[in-house]
Amino acid sequence: MVKRLVPAALLIFVLPPSLETLVEHLKARRTESAEQLEIRQRNAALELARKDDYDYVVVNQENRVDATAENIEQIISQEERRGPRQVTV
Repeated sequence: MVKRLVPAALLIFVLPPSLETLVEHLKARRTESAEQLEIRQRNAALELARKDDYDYVVVNQENRVDATAENIEQIISQEERRGPRQVTV
C-alpha cells in the first residue's frame, strides 16, 4: 500500500524475536483484555505474514533496543549513501 503511494519510500519492518515473545510482552503489560489480546495476536500474525513487502526486516531482540536502533540507523545511512531510491514501475 505505502509503496504504491510513495514508490521511493524506504520501508523497514521491525519485528519481535517471535510471535510468542510478543504475546508474552503484551500479557505482562496488562493493558488489554483477553479479547483485545486475542485480536492483537491475530493482527500481529497477519502483519508478520507481510514482512516481505518491506525493503528491510529488523529483529527487535529482547533487551537489545540500542542494537536494534543502531541497525536501523545503519540501514538509513547506507540508503542515504546510495542516493535517491530508484523507482521501478
